[in-house]
Amino acid sequence: MANIKDARDKPQYIPRNPTKYVGKYPIIVRSSYERKFFQWCDANPSVLEWSSESIAIQYFDPVKNKKRRYYPDVYMLVKGKDKLQQFVVEIKPYKETRPPINRERRK
Repeated sequence: MANIKDARDKPQYIPRNPTKYVGKYPIIVRSSYERKFFQWCDANPSVLEWSSESIAIQYFDPVKNKKRRYYPDVYMLVKGKDKLQQFVVEIKPYKETRPPINRERRK
């Protein structure tokens, strides 16, 4: 079991309002963007509950020819003006949201 890292080796987020967090502990932080979003969810009074990587979306991978699961970054329940809304959020830096540049090979 050498070289296996567990959750103690990764950055964690400790919520200031733990009653709002409905996911599993520890809350693993994978980027500074995630940490800022977690802080926003934790401090925002309109966010009634939130969790990190708690929803599994099943899909079929045709390349590997097998079923897989994808875990979005955040689930939130938000109080709007006249209704409750649920959100599933994926956190990415802007550069990862742009299509790749097609560069043709030069001879």
